[in-house]
Amino acid sequence: MSSFSPLRIRLPLFAGLLALAALDGAPPVTAQTENPLPAPQAWPAPEPSPQTPGPDYAPPVDTEAAVHAEAPRVHEHSSDAGPDQTVFVAGAGLTERVYAWGRSSDDAGGGPWDVKVSLIDPVYLTATLPERAYDSVFLVWFANEAGWSRPIRLNAPQPWWCWPREPVPGTPLRIFGRDLARRPDRTTSCVYLAQPGTEGRWLPIQRAGKYDVVAKLPADVPPDEYQL
Repeated sequence: MSSFSPLRIRLPLFAGLLALAALDGAPPVTAQTENPLPAPQAWPAPEPSPQTPGPDYAPPVDTEAAVHAEAPRVHEHSSDAGPDQTVFVAGAGLTERVYAWGRSSDDAGGGPWDVKVSLIDPVYLTATLPERAYDSVFLVWFANEAGWSRPIRLNAPQPWWCWPREPVPGTPLRIFGRDLARRPDRTTSCVYLAQPGTEGRWLPIQRAGKYDVVAKLPADVPPDEYQL
């Protein structure tokens, strides 16, 4: 009888960018910026970087950019929103200056989108995505006189845990979380299995959904600790 050693899965270590009740009459705001913007506090991605199933997402970020102590800070925010939907943001130092970056038909790497900002207060605001925007991942920055904040991520995958905890090669692995499948139909998902510093592989998907995904582990994966 054959026996299999379990895989040790650490989840999440990276959730990639791979594969937002406004007041009437408030005008759209387009934040103009000529310089690269600060990157998210955590910019999780596998190394070496794999070829993605879709086009590379290329927001104008600088991973070395510093954030001024008096720049806006975001404490809490809505985690997902689609076209013509509103994001609530709570923080400090907020103004009407908001810059959103998402998927675009003009550029495979994405582009800026106008947002409708309302309910302005230094400690909270609401921002509504345009109705014509693509329903996909967005990065959103906030600015005041001191500079730009780090961005929040909307609609990005949020894997929380998986089952079984020690899966067997060649068997299904069920991953639980939020926004695990591509919007808006939630029928497509991408799961990458790798070890730090080693090229990995994209796993076959057996079922995709917003809150859970079932991926098939290869039968030839050696027992060890892996990242998803």
